[in-house]
Amino acid sequence: MGQFVDSGGEIIRGVHVDRALDEYKDKISIFSVEPVPFYISGWDLARKKTATVGVTLQVKDGKAIIVSVERFKMYEWKDIIQKIKNRQKKYPGRLLVDATGLGDVVVEQLKDYNPTPVIFTESVKAGLLTNVEFFHEQNKIWYQRWELPDGNGKIWALEDEMRQARWDNNNECDSLMALALALWPLYKKEKVFISPKIGRI
Repeated sequence: MGQFVDSGGEIIRGVHVDRALDEYKDKISIFSVEPVPFYISGWDLARKKTATVGVTLQVKDGKAIIVSVERFKMYEWKDIIQKIKNRQKKYPGRLLVDATGLGDVVVEQLKDYNPTPVIFTESVKAGLLTNVEFFHEQNKIWYQRWELPDGNGKIWALEDEMRQARWDNNNECDSLMALALALWPLYKKEKVFISPKIGRI
């Protein structure tokens, strides 16, 4: 029953996570009436001890709700590729994939879905995370309390990762990066950009 207290180094302020959670039920009723939903999926691929995560958004008027989250560890590449294909069949739309390292192999196998590959350099990652911060600040992203098994009887929660992610410590924030990829096509260059609060990433 612990609570996280904003300390100034967090990527997303706790009050904005609270708002995204609290307003989800009201927002999903608005999104659910769309005759032809528009989806964007982002996939952050595993790096050794980290998890592969896929986040799918439904988008309306530049705002978004999370409609699907999948998180798993220690899967073979062929299984990961199949899971991404299954997600695209269920939620057809834009697809962005982490192409860092061996990710380009996965991108090649998904060419039928026209994926956008993204390589996580320091500057790209800072831009992606700042965009997630912007969407929370502007109250344009909502999600429910996603909880998934994390092995050995432990439970992983999206809310916990959102609250714990810091500018100086986010290398294991796989779900945050998947969300950042999914939100990236909604980035508008003309908007006021929030300066990243970082020392290094």
